[in-house]
Amino acid sequence: MRREPEANCLNFVNPIHELLSLENSINVNLNNIVIFDMTGKSINRKIINNQIYLGDLQDGIYIVQYVCGAKNQYKKIIKI
Repeated sequence: MRREPEANCLNFVNPIHELLSLENSINVNLNNIVIFDMTGKSINRKIINNQIYLGDLQDGIYIVQYVCGAKNQYKKIIKI
């Protein structure tokens, strides 16, 4: 598995199976994370203990939007 690095922002292991485990710094507010499917539809999920359950989603590519510092950032996740 490959770790998606980004200094002082959100990091996670990619691809994922069921849980998206978030590692963050003080620059990321976990309450502002939004996940989108490839059609642009937001997928509402609760973050519990820095993890988001995605096991009930179809395998595919999703986009995670978060705020790092004052900028919106986006990362692709692959659910398998």
